[in-house]
Amino acid sequence: MQKLLMISLLFYSLHLGAQSELPANPAATGEKVYEMFDVQTPPKYPGGDMALLKYVFANMQSSYSAPDSGQIPGKTIAAFVIHPDGHVSDIQIVKGEGPFGDELKRVLGTMPQWVPATVDGLPVSVRMTLPVQPEFDRSAPELKPSSVIRQLDSAAIWEGVRIKTAEIFNEDAIMPSFRIKKDKDKRQSLAAALEAQFQVNMSDDDVRSMKRAGSLADYIFRAQKGMIMFSKTGFKGKVERMITDRKSCGENGDCLNFVGAVIVPKGIRVTFYNRPGFKGEQMVIDATREEVRIASFLDLKFEGPVSTTNESVNWRESVQSVRFGRQ
Repeated sequence: MQKLLMISLLFYSLHLGAQSELPANPAATGEKVYEMFDVQTPPKYPGGDMALLKYVFANMQSSYSAPDSGQIPGKTIAAFVIHPDGHVSDIQIVKGEGPFGDELKRVLGTMPQWVPATVDGLPVSVRMTLPVQPEFDRSAPELKPSSVIRQLDSAAIWEGVRIKTAEIFNEDAIMPSFRIKKDKDKRQSLAAALEAQFQVNMSDDDVRSMKRAGSLADYIFRAQKGMIMFSKTGFKGKVERMITDRKSCGENGDCLNFVGAVIVPKGIRVTFYNRPGFKGEQMVIDATREEVRIASFLDLKFEGPVSTTNESVNWRESVQSVRFGRQ
């Protein structure tokens, strides 16, 4: 059996798009049931989005494993009604029926009362959709961070940079003094290729500042000692090392879109922000005294070296800028 590794809840962005998949309004109580686009204040799970994600994940994780047959469920969409007193009823699986859907329906039926939606200041019943994307641990035995993180010496890194530079710039004799700034398009292609090869994340500003092949190799070598980010929990998925600030984590790949786990080496203090420009709510990982490893951004514990200004922020999906401090 394959253990449930994590889930993603993307419900608020899909309220409107999923309406055509929903069943008709329940008529058991005779009360009017609004659609999400008709209410003035949407319903809220106690503690916010992240609390809901943690609740569903914890209960599904403890009671559900994927079948060995390989029939892994994809996105499952549940629909339910939240009443004026906050209780939930009429839970239905409108996409992805099967054992996973049955278990999701059971877990949703155990949820605590919500803060209800309102219209003209009065609580009302509203229909809600909840898409769930499951992800399963398919590895056996479980991978440890040391088995996916490569540590390379400066000679090995330079050899990789030299070969790739010669290939992209179509030059034979590449020395550390070779000027890569003379062609910005080729420099950008070189940086992108080396990012993938050495599991390093370079910002656009980093790339623009590099003039010679040797400086690019030096950056990659220093990045070996930087923060390591994983796209999946349990130190799995895409791996990226980062050593410089990110003022904006946009779609240009300056940061991972989803953070599953991190390793912050000793001597580094990293601050995540949920808005660009180092603004908004903050989460701090202080590894100035010792290395800090966080295996899951779905189950963050804000204690000791990890703190936040707002525990309800879904930090797995909300990192918009990053700042580093060093001892």
